[in-house]
Amino acid sequence: YLDDERFAVMFAIDVVRRKNAGPAAVRYGLQQKGIERRIIEETIGKVFQENEEREAAKRALRKRLAAPAFMAGNKRGINPRATGRHQGPEIRKAEIKRLSDFLRRKGFSYDIIKAAIGEIEDDI
Repeated sequence: YLDDERFAVMFAIDVVRRKNAGPAAVRYGLQQKGIERRIIEETIGKVFQENEEREAAKRALRKRLAAPAFMAGNKRGINPRATGRHQGPEIRKAEIKRLSDFLRRKGFSYDIIKAAIGEIEDDI
């Protein structure tokens, strides 16, 4: 049990640091490794607190916004840096949805996604 607990914490910290993953992604990864549910939930509680989770989501967003492919535009021809209010609310809404979906795939909850996007919305 001690080895599983130690492994779970180290795994979770590593995944959060390297991939900016949220609790759901960490939970899934630990389940795939065969870690007991009790240990997984304890690990999630240790590694993630609301402020830390929001900061991880903001880091993931900043990294995504700075990515060369994202900066060059996307399949829909929307330039993410040109999505200010003067460009129309429908374009801005589409970009916010894309970023929200991105964070959801990373394993973050809706409340954390909403808070993180709200804090960096001017950068979008």
